[in-house]
Amino acid sequence: MIIVRSPLRISFAGGGTDIRDYYKNDFGAVCSMAINKYVYVTINDLATYFPHRFRIAYSQTELTQDAASIKHPIVREAMSSMKLRGGIDVNVMADIPAGTGMGSSSAFTVSLLHALSAFRNELVSKDELAREASRVEIDVLKEPIGKQDQYAAAFGGINLFRFLKNEQVSVEPLPMSQAARKKLSNNLLMFYLGGNRAASAILKTQTENVETNRAHLDKMRAQALRAAEILAGKHPLDELGALLNEGWELKKNLASGITTSDIDQVISKGLDAGALGGKLLGAGGTGFLLFYCPKDRKPAVRRALENYAEAHFQVDDMGSTLLYYAPNG
Repeated sequence: MIIVRSPLRISFAGGGTDIRDYYKNDFGAVCSMAINKYVYVTINDLATYFPHRFRIAYSQTELTQDAASIKHPIVREAMSSMKLRGGIDVNVMADIPAGTGMGSSSAFTVSLLHALSAFRNELVSKDELAREASRVEIDVLKEPIGKQDQYAAAFGGINLFRFLKNEQVSVEPLPMSQAARKKLSNNLLMFYLGGNRAASAILKTQTENVETNRAHLDKMRAQALRAAEILAGKHPLDELGALLNEGWELKKNLASGITTSDIDQVISKGLDAGALGGKLLGAGGTGFLLFYCPKDRKPAVRRALENYAEAHFQVDDMGSTLLYYAPNG
């Protein structure tokens, strides 16, 4: 039995600059925080007396004889790339619904690759996990996504990621005192709007519009660098609220479907109640709203958004983690 978990993430600034069509001319930058909400993958041996060689259980269950017949694209490509011939039982669980803007697809990919490596008795570094997850999702499956989610899931922590035109990624953990980390956690609120969405359509439009949106994306990259400075203590932490607002205003212009009148109304309610900044996480459409709110104003914001479920969270510093390893036999 093998159990792996990888964290989801909240992105403060820079989302969209991690797309290859943007950073290939210079570099992209994203400032984000991994949180203690996870995607879990368990793997067990499947004995030869089972009539199938692969069992994959997620929102549905697949029983197949060979990797090429697996319908789930990420599982199929991961199994195929590792040349696994069967005898594998895979189960997937998550703390947060998929398609809600917190990087669950990439966290799943990282967890799966980590678990499969352990299944083959191989040690794999966080950098290798992030690079391989990016390759599977972007190069093999042609998903119109960036790299921030794979790296956040693999490394964990509060980081500035720089996406370089040579395809290397610089991971810069942000130096924060315990007091600053506590204040940051105390001043963040997250609410679930309900529903989920497939990000691919919005992200495909964003990718197609990179050149048109380059000026906006340049500003969003600069905001990621500024956010890193704020979190590292070079500027007052409360400036993060205004930065979230500025980034959200820019992001809404990248593609249609990112926001709706309902989303704008809920964000306005939070700001009117005392939050200093707010944004929708992920590609857009629905999912989770993130607010930066001084601790003493949080009760008023909670009352204003009482119709929406609050998600409580803390930072995850571990990244993708092998929780349990007990080879059968």
